Amino acid sequence: GTSAIEQIESNPYLLIDLATGIDFKQIDKMALEIGISYDNDKRIESGIKYALIRSTYNGHACVIEENLIELAKKYEVFTSDKMKDTKVLKDTKIQSSFFIGHDNIMKYEFDLGNIKNDEIVNVLESLKNKKKYYRLKSGDLLDLENNEELTQLENLMEDMEISNKDLKNGSGTIPKYRAIYLDSVKKDKYDIIKTNNLFDELINNFSSYRDANITLSLKDKKVLRDYQLLGVKWLYNIYKCGFGGILADEMGLGKSIQLIYLIKQILLEKKDAKILIVAPTSLIYNWKNEFDKFASDISYKVLAENKTVRKEELEHLDDYNVLITTYGLVRQDQEKYKEMNFELIAIDEAQNIKNPNAQMTKVVKSLTANTKLALTGTPLENSVLELWSIFDFIMPGYLANMVNFRKKYNIKNVDDDSLKQLNHLNDQIKPFILRRKKKDVVTELPDKIENNIYIDLNSEQKKLYVAQLEKTQKELDNILSTEGFKKGNFKILQLLTKLRQLCIDPRIVYENYQGGSAKIENLVSIVKEIIENGHKILLFTSYKTALDIVNKEFTNNNISTYVIDGSVSSKKRMELVNKFNEDNTNVFLITLKAGGTGLNLTSADVVIHLDLWWNPQVENQATDRAHRIGQKNKVEVIKLIAKGTIEEKILELQKKKKQLSDNLIEKSDSSNIELSQLTEEDIKNLITYENVN
Repeated sequence: GTSAIEQIESNPYLLIDLATGIDFKQIDKMALEIGISYDNDKRIESGIKYALIRSTYNGHACVIEENLIELAKKYEVFTSDKMKDTKVLKDTKIQSSFFIGHDNIMKYEFDLGNIKNDEIVNVLESLKNKKKYYRLKSGDLLDLENNEELTQLENLMEDMEISNKDLKNGSGTIPKYRAIYLDSVKKDKYDIIKTNNLFDELINNFSSYRDANITLSLKDKKVLRDYQLLGVKWLYNIYKCGFGGILADEMGLGKSIQLIYLIKQILLEKKDAKILIVAPTSLIYNWKNEFDKFASDISYKVLAENKTVRKEELEHLDDYNVLITTYGLVRQDQEKYKEMNFELIAIDEAQNIKNPNAQMTKVVKSLTANTKLALTGTPLENSVLELWSIFDFIMPGYLANMVNFRKKYNIKNVDDDSLKQLNHLNDQIKPFILRRKKKDVVTELPDKIENNIYIDLNSEQKKLYVAQLEKTQKELDNILSTEGFKKGNFKILQLLTKLRQLCIDPRIVYENYQGGSAKIENLVSIVKEIIENGHKILLFTSYKTALDIVNKEFTNNNISTYVIDGSVSSKKRMELVNKFNEDNTNVFLITLKAGGTGLNLTSADVVIHLDLWWNPQVENQATDRAHRIGQKNKVEVIKLIAKGTIEEKILELQKKKKQLSDNLIEKSDSSNIELSQLTEEDIKNLITYENVN
């Protein structure tokens, strides 16, 4: 038998010598008994019966460990010396070490035990493919079944987004901020992880700074509400540990005040620190007012004048600790800002950088600072990619690159599978997002009552709407067949916009239309009743033309108004806000884009949305101009909805987007529509859902 074994030892078969005299029918029976596969055509030496069993190890059965033992119980078995020397390895002895060096960079190393670095990727691929064994180059067999260490390594690579290249090299680097997430899962999920003293010190600091007593004066601390003081401590914790954070408190809870008091604390420790605040143009003077009110002792400069004036101001930045500018101007003056290394950069209304491909976003992310913070009441409006973009600013690389993130979290609808994904994402982001809601922290804040009022279009409106609906359906089919969904986005938006405008007042679309508007007529009646009951009103719409029509109707009905649209300067906005809060003007008319953020209008206690926006977060921001700290009355929020039209379908879209936000941002204690967030099915549904005939 030895010569025969030697002849085929190099082939991918194992030769099993069955004692002479055994019938091959018995071999077949044996194969069935123990589930092995053998090649019945390769019998050698007729005097001695052989079965050749393919040595894949990962296929039908493991001949060496399990089935050969079963064979030996019933039959005489001979094996070669090479087979005798083959080991089956169950314990891989894998260890991974994560450590932070004195250079403040987190690194990792792998000790793969019995597995050579150049084999580990193939080993994990076999594990992924549910193989039972893997034959190492040494000839030994690696047991893949129930191998906890290998399973942990596979999960760790996915969790920490470690590349195959780094795994082969046995080492790599990783953003330091991932230490918090790693620490949160290592005890329950991983036995193969070891950390060094500096890693553990970082984790301990993150916990200890959270409870640290900030050294603000007693007078300063009295200004802050309890939850705001906790917010300052949280921001200080993020700052001291060298991380980045998102202060995502609901609108009206004083995010700007919390940032200002963090800045006070920083300047107590580093009197020469340079801090940059970037805000929307509409809010630039809100920040000036906040600093004048709460931090008049801090040297700050608002950089919002024309280019000639700014050029002069930019030459004297050493005179100030805090610089305040706008998103648009930071792009224009980027070369100067790129020369500076700030102690802190904070961006207000951070959803302004939600588009990672926008030039403004790229400029903001290119600025350097020891700590970066984002302030926003709506970190997620349409998709989780917006959240990725903000994290890419505060902690680049924390949520991997955009391609991998989008592939992993491309969530359209919230179902069981996507909930698991959202929970995993939530585990990663929750240490770096602070989100409080008014109902939870301001017990004295009055309730907000929401009331949807459905209005039937009049006969003339219905005719126009149905005609436009039929036209839209035909044009949409043509766009989809000739240009496709993505290329035809802008044209599709125009079609949907026209339907929305017809729901408000056909005069927005057709200048000479004289058939009346059911929504405007109902609006005037509703507003008159509200005023008679002693209330002041904020009215929001997406369209300036609609604002002009409403303003004219109100003037004809002796209803006094102020107006803010895109043409009103930041300074003028503040003047109008102060007047409205002090005088008896009935209604403040505001376009959603121009005044949906940054206004404090607590003298009003009724908010009317003349038309619906695609995302509820944007409407909520507008509503919070009235429902915020300082409000003493219940706030009624009224949405006017044209029955049986596209507006009812928009309500359903709002619910879907709210569900996504609730399952991510709310769990972690734009006014520009993005059609990329609506599917082709969504669009078709919008224009086929009608009941206005």
